[in-house]
Amino acid sequence: MKPEKIQYRDIEDKFPQLLKCGLEVNEGWLPLIWDMCEQLLASREAINVPISEENPLYFVQIKEKFGTLRAYAIFSTEEDEKIISMFEDMSQFVCSMCSKPGQVRGQHWLYVACGEHTNSNDR
Repeated sequence: MKPEKIQYRDIEDKFPQLLKCGLEVNEGWLPLIWDMCEQLLASREAINVPISEENPLYFVQIKEKFGTLRAYAIFSTEEDEKIISMFEDMSQFVCSMCSKPGQVRGQHWLYVACGEHTNSNDR
């Protein structure tokens, strides 16, 4: 069951088989990461190839790069990569601080923010 307010520990506890790394993102993207992990598990279950020692999939890094989410996985299938890419693309519209709708902002350092979390010099 998805918590109302997702914390880093919630993701680590729920998806230990997928996370072999820490999460280098702000809290606003935690719901995206939760949903991405759920979708990856469901996709593998749907084709009867659940994630296991025989059929591994795990992230070695999840971070922000050039303003959007980047998730680097090992042993990913083509379908896994499509799911990961979809969530990376979605991150450009989600405030990394609060999960509200946002957009890529900044000039030298890019980030995704809603109006409330936009730096004053990026307005």
